[in-house]
Amino acid sequence: MQRENEIKTAQAQAMIEVAKAKGEADAQLEKARAESESIKMKGEAEASAIRSKANALAQNANLVELIRSERWDGKLP
Repeated sequence: MQRENEIKTAQAQAMIEVAKAKGEADAQLEKARAESESIKMKGEAEASAIRSKANALAQNANLVELIRSERWDGKLP
């Protein structure tokens, strides 16, 4: 009888360990998914900003010259 109790206890402990490991694995997977989504969103935001700048430059070619003249320190290259 004691042996059966030991076996049941060991089985229960093993099931607890398996559940704990599965929970940790699921948490790591969710963390990885969240990080992946964050990287994707940052990339999309950067791409959108680049497109906006490109559109602004395309619509006003003189803007480049204006920026260049504002940054000029008076020295020739």
